Amino acid sequence: MQYFIRFFILVILLKLTFSCSSIPNSETKTVKIWGNCGMCKKTIEQAGNKSKEVEVNWDPSTKLAQIKFDAKQTNLNEILERIAGAGYDNVKFKASDKAYHTLHSCCQYERK
Repeated sequence: MQYFIRFFILVILLKLTFSCSSIPNSETKTVKIWGNCGMCKKTIEQAGNKSKEVEVNWDPSTKLAQIKFDAKQTNLNEILERIAGAGYDNVKFKASDKAYHTLHSCCQYERK
């Protein structure tokens, strides 16, 4: 039984290792994106992420996002524009008032 459990865990670990997306031609940038909470994190990351092209990891406490992207497929402005389209101001783009006001009340950060 222990052998089966160890084998099962090994298979899961290998699957996770090989299923993690790798981004070719990658560049990584750190940018400020305004937001407040875990719900903001989910929305910001979903708006920015694209399979095998962009990985966004936003930290609610610092308001900083690590954005890793394939520089041959996209650029930082395109990614930040998508995030602003989801309602989140960032260092390059301001979200439209309409997009901002559709955010949940806990996600409506103080705008500058």
